[in-house]
Amino acid sequence: MLKACSRCGRVHEYGQCSISAIPYNRKKIANDITRFRSSRAWQRKRKTILERDAYLCKLCLYNNRLNSKGLEVHHIIAIKKNAELKLDDRNLITLCRDCHELVEDDSSYQSLLTRLASIPPGKII
Repeated sequence: MLKACSRCGRVHEYGQCSISAIPYNRKKIANDITRFRSSRAWQRKRKTILERDAYLCKLCLYNNRLNSKGLEVHHIIAIKKNAELKLDDRNLITLCRDCHELVEDDSSYQSLLTRLASIPPGKII
């Protein structure tokens, strides 16, 4: 009997998927992060960081552009790498969606973002 596979999205015989299941501990980490992102603590912290950064993308500002559209709060050091820093102001920065995608998996931006997160919004970079 053919079934739509929840792992690969293809249709094949049940149990015939070549993609192995996600290990339990990776699922648990993903679920914990998802729960955290909907928590009151994160929502309050996110608002605090947006206010601290004057509702502007700090990387755009560094590149002499003012951008207040599609703002997200980015963890400079990812939650899955160090969960203790998930609510640390020094580890959080406001980025627009485009900049967030740019820096998401590129560790070369880490030192710049750390420096930008510590600069008050009124100061010239």
